Amino acid sequence: GLGVGVMVGLLGAAAFGALHYIQNNDMRGWASWGAARAGVPVTFNGPVEVKLWPLLTVKTQGVTVGAMQGEGTLATLDALAMQAAWGDGLRPWEGLQLRAVEAKNPSVTLVRQSNGMANWEVAAAPTAASSTAAATTEANPLAQLTATGGMLASLRLAIQNLNLSYTDATSGQQVVVAGMNIGARTEGSVATTTLRGTLNQQPVNGELVADVADLKDVPLKARLEGAGAALNLNGRVTAQAANGYGFAGLVNARSGNLKQTLTSLLGKAPAQAPASQASLTGDVVLLPATLTLRNFSARLGDLLQARGDIDVAMGAQPRGNGTLTLQGANLRALAELGLGAAQPMLPARAFTLQAKLDGEDRIVVRDVQFGIENLLKLEGQLSLMPKPGTLAGTLPDLDTKLTLNVPNFATLMRAIGQQGAMPSQPLVANVTVQGRQGIYTLQTMQAALADLATLAMTGTVGTGTARPTIALDATLEGANMAAAGAGFGVMEGLPTSGFSLRSKVRGSGPYELEGLTVNLPGLVQLLANLTVTPGTPTNLQGDIKVSQLNATRLGLCAEANAAAASTPVTTAQRGVAAGAGPLSNTPLNLASLRELALNLAVQAQGLTCANVPLKAAQFKVKNTPSQLNLEDIDLDLAGGRIAGTLQLSHAGTPQLNTKLSVNALALQALVPALAARGVVLPIDGTIDLTSQGISTLELAQNLNGLVMLAATEGTIPYGAMLGNMVALERVLQGQAQLPSNGDGRLEQLNLGLRFNQGLGQFAPFTARTAGGAMTLEGTGTLDLPNWAIDLTLTPKFGTSGGLAVPVLVRGPLTAPAIGADPAFTERLTRRLATEGIKSLLGLDKEGAQGLGGVVGDVLGGKGITQEGVGALLNQFVKPKPEAKPATPAPAAPATAPAAAQPTPESLPVNSSAEPNTSPQSAPTLEQTLEQNLPSLIEGVLGQ
Repeated sequence: GLGVGVMVGLLGAAAFGALHYIQNNDMRGWASWGAARAGVPVTFNGPVEVKLWPLLTVKTQGVTVGAMQGEGTLATLDALAMQAAWGDGLRPWEGLQLRAVEAKNPSVTLVRQSNGMANWEVAAAPTAASSTAAATTEANPLAQLTATGGMLASLRLAIQNLNLSYTDATSGQQVVVAGMNIGARTEGSVATTTLRGTLNQQPVNGELVADVADLKDVPLKARLEGAGAALNLNGRVTAQAANGYGFAGLVNARSGNLKQTLTSLLGKAPAQAPASQASLTGDVVLLPATLTLRNFSARLGDLLQARGDIDVAMGAQPRGNGTLTLQGANLRALAELGLGAAQPMLPARAFTLQAKLDGEDRIVVRDVQFGIENLLKLEGQLSLMPKPGTLAGTLPDLDTKLTLNVPNFATLMRAIGQQGAMPSQPLVANVTVQGRQGIYTLQTMQAALADLATLAMTGTVGTGTARPTIALDATLEGANMAAAGAGFGVMEGLPTSGFSLRSKVRGSGPYELEGLTVNLPGLVQLLANLTVTPGTPTNLQGDIKVSQLNATRLGLCAEANAAAASTPVTTAQRGVAAGAGPLSNTPLNLASLRELALNLAVQAQGLTCANVPLKAAQFKVKNTPSQLNLEDIDLDLAGGRIAGTLQLSHAGTPQLNTKLSVNALALQALVPALAARGVVLPIDGTIDLTSQGISTLELAQNLNGLVMLAATEGTIPYGAMLGNMVALERVLQGQAQLPSNGDGRLEQLNLGLRFNQGLGQFAPFTARTAGGAMTLEGTGTLDLPNWAIDLTLTPKFGTSGGLAVPVLVRGPLTAPAIGADPAFTERLTRRLATEGIKSLLGLDKEGAQGLGGVVGDVLGGKGITQEGVGALLNQFVKPKPEAKPATPAPAAPATAPAAAQPTPESLPVNSSAEPNTSPQSAPTLEQTLEQNLPSLIEGVLGQ
């Protein structure tokens, strides 16, 4: 190659008539110019002598070739000499014959780095390199002569002491050639080439004998031995017109230990190479469009054993005949050995292949039987009608019919590395394909997985363009969705109804998905028409109409926790307990959005979600590589609606902008705890929020904006329970008519939430029931990052004289605990239902329990009843049993009757320690209760 580059430069110089100058001067500069034109960095350390007549002779000493990429030296040699004889006629270069090449002490260093860069490769695009090579061959007469082989006649070659090293950092291979001597001599037209040296410290020797009298038909004998292997060839190399050269002859290759041989020759053998005998024998004809194997036998240990007699031609007159049998112990290992890469999708099982070939104007492969041990069996036939050309030419016409049988689908999927639940039923598939003029028609494709599912497909696929032209109809259906889901471990509790998926695919990129129908009764039912345009990014547009989507059953919505929703506030919940909300610190994976362009219109009905009362939705989705927009949003949430837009910028740190309007949204449907308490609250308002963050939690932590909500109707039943506190006071004061608490109907509500870094402050929060029976004011926060609420509601009643019983809403957002302030209820219960009140009012144990029962009804939300109050009062006015003295008391003097002394139990709460000297009789228990309960209740409420 170096010599050819030098000769290109020298021939160019000769074209300018500098014969005398060339003959008598150092041509080092011209040689360097020629090498540079060839793209080779060459340094000539000695003179370059050129003789143009009578023989073309080039001699030089001390040549260094630099690396084509990176730094370092690619090759060095001490001396180089070439000699060629001119042809006859006016264009003597056409008959140029290379007579002799001598090289002394050449040293070559080849290195491929871990990044794939090789020091002998030109750093250029593959297409550009190919085009340059093609142009050089067409424009350079010398290259054309080299291609025909005319200049190789009577060559004498002498390469002394060749040293070569090859290191590949990617594969770990290392090859070292040391002291290799290559010699060639000619006797008449017979050329003999010998090789002797070491390869990775293993002796290697060989000989090649060729008769080059007729370069279109060269008899050839070759022998190569080394590293425990031997190769013998005895045949001829023949020219096949424009198709190049081919070989026909006997081949005999063998190795006693293939792994050891490859390790010696390559420095590192593939892991899949067997450490056993390998052989290849037979009469081989290998031409550009013909392959003939007679008495063929090949063996790679247990990995592969092949034998047969086949004759295949793919040219203008195709033919095929013979038989072929292959068998091996491990299909995956064999593929990995041949391809040099892991093949996890192939099973590591034994396999067999048998086929018969016949046909004179086509290649017919009959009685195809391919089997993988206990996994599958493929049977059928294939008919190929090649176009004129080579094996790598235009795709041939074909007719094929194949049947696939899989006894256990789960076993097959596990063998090819697929994990998870799979059905163990058998799979049967039939395929019939016809191809004409590059258009392949899928006449029949039907695969049945026992009684679980059936896939049917028909249509055509056309080749010959950048993207295939597709017209396919596909249907997947089954009779029992529950059985199919259980087989694949998708989910439990699926309906037992039938299911189907259908679609048509048309186009050549863009592709139209027409009538994409998903019919999973009880789960999903939708119809879509989509257009997919492959590219970067892939473009998807169209419309999707959903008639049913059970998100709860599909596992997309958590089941509502009704029990937690109805739990009242307890003393232990005076603090705010954060809930296990849906927020996560896991970074959002938005890479797929940056690789997909969307323009979809979505309409959905029949939506079911356990914790979100979404009934219907419609919106438009538009996505670019930098931004996702949800436009024309219209969500039906339990009869109310949310409308607006949502914008997510995802090119860098995700940024969220939300503008929504709310109309008659049933708040109790979003918070199950409110619904459990009988709250009915349809709200209107606006939502304007912004945020940024790489996770849902970070988006919540950076949330800013304003939420304004209002309502003019609804029901707040807490008014009845809280009003009973006032009723208890009035009843115990002896009033016959209970005060009105209103019916809980809402007259006006205003609620504002201002978010700053994820923390929402309630301002304002006011409510008023119909008639002004109750007003409600709220203060507190909504902590979105911690998924918690801390809200205190203070109601006031028009008849209560300023009585305020706080209500706390605290805990997880979706299930907060709601109830009266525990501190208030504790104080009231402690003062009214303890032994202390018995000592003050003269109540016995039974009376104290009756009072406690009435208070319990109030706090439990049962309210005040006349029966309960009557039972309570009866306990107060029931006569007390008189204590019998041990001895009779002495009679008082008639002229000075003593004042009655009340027992300690009958003393009024506000009496002094002074004895009562009033002449009137002692007060009764009822009078004492009437005088002292109002001050007692006021004292409790005041505290």
